[in-house]
Amino acid sequence: METPDQQFGRVLLALEDLVAQETLLLKTQDLAPLRSLQARIAPLVTFLVDHASAADGPLRQRVSALIAQRGNSEQWLAEQFERVKEELQKIQESRQRVARVAPAYGYRADASAIGHLSARG
Repeated sequence: METPDQQFGRVLLALEDLVAQETLLLKTQDLAPLRSLQARIAPLVTFLVDHASAADGPLRQRVSALIAQRGNSEQWLAEQFERVKEELQKIQESRQRVARVAPAYGYRADASAIGHLSARG
């Protein structure tokens, strides 16, 4: 029968594998499967939290390293979120400028016309 620290180690190993997959997805910016992967991570984290007393020194060090790795991933995601938010703000500002000048070029200034502006010969 598996001892509590062996079970903890086995679950931690599975979590380390999933976190490595998560890191790879982030590095390749393949964010589509990220939500499902994080759903698989959640119960393992819950198990480790619930059974933290079973962790010896080396297991605790591995958990600390994993927490640091996930912290880096979280920081990267926050930075990406801010970058995308800024880009969306710039796009909105550009659309507003186009809406103001479009009538001077014979276009209606409503939102539907903005999305259809194109170079004409």
